[in-house]
Amino acid sequence: MLFVTYSCKGNETSKDTQKNVVVENGNVVKNDEKQQIKKENKNYSEEYTKFLATLDLKDIKSISKALNYLSETLKGVDVVFIDECFVKFNEFHQKVLPNINQIFIKTPNENQSRVYDVFLNNNPENLKKVTKEQKEYAELLKTNGFKADATPENYFIAIDENIISDKVKNIVSPVMKEYLIQLEKERKEYYLNEGQCLMVSPIVIAERIVFWENFLIKNTKFLYTNKINELLKNYKEVLVEGYGLSTVVESETKTMSGDFQYAYEFMAKNHNSTEFGKFIKECYKIWEKNNFKDNKEVFDYIYKNKPKY
Repeated sequence: MLFVTYSCKGNETSKDTQKNVVVENGNVVKNDEKQQIKKENKNYSEEYTKFLATLDLKDIKSISKALNYLSETLKGVDVVFIDECFVKFNEFHQKVLPNINQIFIKTPNENQSRVYDVFLNNNPENLKKVTKEQKEYAELLKTNGFKADATPENYFIAIDENIISDKVKNIVSPVMKEYLIQLEKERKEYYLNEGQCLMVSPIVIAERIVFWENFLIKNTKFLYTNKINELLKNYKEVLVEGYGLSTVVESETKTMSGDFQYAYEFMAKNHNSTEFGKFIKECYKIWEKNNFKDNKEVFDYIYKNKPKY
C-alpha cells in the first residue's frame, strides 16, 4: 500500500491544503471514502454480541438496552446486519428469561396471581385488588418483552413474542418482517388444545403449510429456516395423522372428516408441486376413489410413501 500526498495551492491569501489518499491495487482512494468502506464492512453482529456480553442477565432492563441498541445504535445499518443482530437478541432474551422467572416465582403466590390478572385483563373484580407496584411490575415486564402466564398448577414468566415483533418489525428486513407477521397471525389463531384437539380447522393447517413451504422456496438462506422446518413438521403430522379428538377418520361414520377432506382438496388443487403437496394430492385421490370411506389402500400408501418431515 502506497501513501501519496497531494498539495492544492490557492491564491496568495489562502493556505496550502493537503489530502492524503491511498493507492490500493492501482486505484486512488480518498481516506474519507476508505473510512466509509470500512464502516460498511463492519461486523455489526460481532459488535452487538460484545455489547450483549456487557449486560446483566439478571436485570430485566437489559432487554430494553439490547432493543435500544438495535433500533438506535444500528439505525441506518443494512437490514442484513439488523437481521443477524435480531437473532442474537432473541438468544440473549432466552438467557435472561430463567433469571426473571426465578425472581418472580419466589414472590408470594398472591403477588404472582395479581400480576397475572393484569395480563389476563378479563376480571374487573380481580383487577381492583392489583396494587400500584404490581401494575408497575407488569408494565416493566411488557416493556421488556415478557408476560406473566399460568398453568393450572402455577404462575410463571414467559417471553411475549408479539411485543418483540411489534418493536422490531419495522427495522428488520422485509423478509424477516413477513416471517414475524405470519408468526404473530398464527399465535393469535392458536393451534392445539394440548392433548385434546385442534383449536383451528385443518384448512388453516393446510394454509400454513402452503405459506411456509413457499416462503422457504423464495428465501433459501433465511436465518430461521430450522424453526420454520420445525413448524412444518408439526403441521404436516397433524394434517396426515390428526391430533387427539381431531381425527382424520370420524369414528362413528368411518369416513374421512369433512374438515380434513376440505384441507386435502385445497392442497391437491393449489399446492401440488412440492414433495409434501404431491403426497397429499395422491392421498386425496385415493380417498376420493373410495368415496372417502375408511380404507386400507390409503393407509398403505401413507405408510410406504409418507415424506420425511
